[in-house]
Amino acid sequence: MKLGLGTVQFGLDYGISNSGGKTPPLEVAAILQMALASGIDLLDTAPAYGDSEQVLGASLATGAKPRIVTKTPQFNASAISEADAGRLSETFADSLKKLQVSSVHGLLIHRVEDLFLPHGDRLFDAMLDLRARKLVQKIGVSVYSDEQIERVLERFDIDLIQLPMNVLDQRLAASGTLPSLKLRGIEVHARSAFLQGVLLQPSSALPQRFGPIKALLTAYHDWLAGKGLSPAQGALAFMRQQAHVDYTIIGVATANQLSELLAAWQYPIPAAMDFNAFACVDPHYIDPRLWT
Repeated sequence: MKLGLGTVQFGLDYGISNSGGKTPPLEVAAILQMALASGIDLLDTAPAYGDSEQVLGASLATGAKPRIVTKTPQFNASAISEADAGRLSETFADSLKKLQVSSVHGLLIHRVEDLFLPHGDRLFDAMLDLRARKLVQKIGVSVYSDEQIERVLERFDIDLIQLPMNVLDQRLAASGTLPSLKLRGIEVHARSAFLQGVLLQPSSALPQRFGPIKALLTAYHDWLAGKGLSPAQGALAFMRQQAHVDYTIIGVATANQLSELLAAWQYPIPAAMDFNAFACVDPHYIDPRLWT
């Protein structure tokens, strides 16, 4: 497994625990320089991430060629029209222009429900065309649940999938889905390793909405402390146990944060770390779409 760098903070004021706002361009350049020098070779972005794509294109040094994964627009329609499929291709062309590249590693349907709409296959056909033209190497989807994965695999032959996974949200790690994805040759990217920073904060500093699981988070932090691990080391240790994940996508707002996470990633994992007791199945706490 390798680390990938999420870039939503480069274009938006993003994250429930982000107090610094959008990352300034000079800091973005420092982050990218450190990331590439450390061996991080994958960047995750999207047109929906504000001006993240444009900032990346301007910040990447000449000659730097990391793998880039971007996403489609979100359509939120009652049915997918030919015009929507055209919009997907046009938005992708705009993404290439902003990123200042001729092709990318991956293109994901950002809102997977768009594929399930009437004529949703038009979107996938447009992606197939982009792949056939060698403008993108792998096409796939961004998902939230096993149910979505099953519906996609019933109808579409994807190359790449991005899904949520962390110490609290262990649903896909425990479901048996990941081995089946790998048997199909699908590249797996895991996002939300820190649950927007929730797993890194002291329980006392969490927003009030997490009150009902404060005891669980306190027990988790106490357990990590007993093993001599920081919250970042613990969160990344859990991810490193996921043998069927190809990339863990992490997001940072500063180069200092990236330096700390790189050190945490390389920290030796203590033997017999069992995170099962800290899984939460209530979507109100593990699905950021439901947060206010």
